[in-house]
Amino acid sequence: MIGSKKQHGHLDRLDGAVAVGWAIDPEYHDRMPNIFAMADGAVIGSVQPYIYRGDVQKVKGRDGVFGFSYRLPESVLAGANSIYFLLETGKMLVNGAVKGDPTPFLVQGGNSLLGTNLISLHIPKSGGSSLGVALQARFGRSLYVIPPGAERRGLPNLPVAQMAQMQCVHGHIAYGCDRLLPGNWTYATVLRDPVSRVLSHYRFALQMSQNLPPIREALETTLNGDFDNLITRYLSGLLKKVPLGKLDNDAVELAIANVERDFSFVGFLDDGPDLDAALGQLLGAGDIRLGEVNVGTNRSVQFSENDIAAVRHHNRFDIALYDRLRAASIAKKTAASGSADLLHHHPQ
Repeated sequence: MIGSKKQHGHLDRLDGAVAVGWAIDPEYHDRMPNIFAMADGAVIGSVQPYIYRGDVQKVKGRDGVFGFSYRLPESVLAGANSIYFLLETGKMLVNGAVKGDPTPFLVQGGNSLLGTNLISLHIPKSGGSSLGVALQARFGRSLYVIPPGAERRGLPNLPVAQMAQMQCVHGHIAYGCDRLLPGNWTYATVLRDPVSRVLSHYRFALQMSQNLPPIREALETTLNGDFDNLITRYLSGLLKKVPLGKLDNDAVELAIANVERDFSFVGFLDDGPDLDAALGQLLGAGDIRLGEVNVGTNRSVQFSENDIAAVRHHNRFDIALYDRLRAASIAKKTAASGSADLLHHHPQ
């Protein structure tokens, strides 16, 4: 989520190892800013306001929940040369230096930390590998690719000097990772028809392992999250937070809300050349051809009508989400009135 550049705050004191202060985003009343604890240029943790501060409320109004406390690890206090606190905009809290001089590590105005950066959310088997090639050409060293399987674990401990260069993050990572990064971030993603995506992913998985059961058995046993409403899990931020087979329509609504609020671009792989052109325009990257990298070669597996029906049943939330986003996209392109209503219509 993109926070306001008017965020500000104050570090009041250090009680032993506990830092105490407050922070506010005056333009977003329903959102708490992230405060990042930094040591020698690396993010060591983060916190959001959760404590009532009557003194701050007298000046700022609202509900008064502006305060925070954060316990610094003893090893960091003893070993770090510089400890300080940053807002997610990259600005340091007033009196935010706990120890040493943070100046060599601070990002100056105009750096990418203070702009709007891009998180490219790559849902497997949706053209993301070839999009990654285009992003590499566009962003170069400013692109950070999530290591396979690392997901969120690859983000929090990056040196701030590396974060300062990052303008784009790309990989298999769910919505919400912007909270782990200083600065302003927006999302983009490419979606594929859910049934086609699952069948392609199954073929790819079968190509990698001969131990995979038949597709209906794989769906029924819910052994693999890649076949269980993966689009909804990514866009809602519930990737691994809800057990397999336990998603409901609330997750679809959450995904819709996230897309409406925080995504600058949602494309559809089925649009072919139109999608290529839209991405090329978005990135200023010229000619883009999605779907030509990491293409599965196992075409010998055939699926019955019962297989397809099982895929549809077990991925019904993905289908509902995809259909609603697709309909809204078409309505927007044709400038039809009432496109917002399409997002809030529940498919039967």
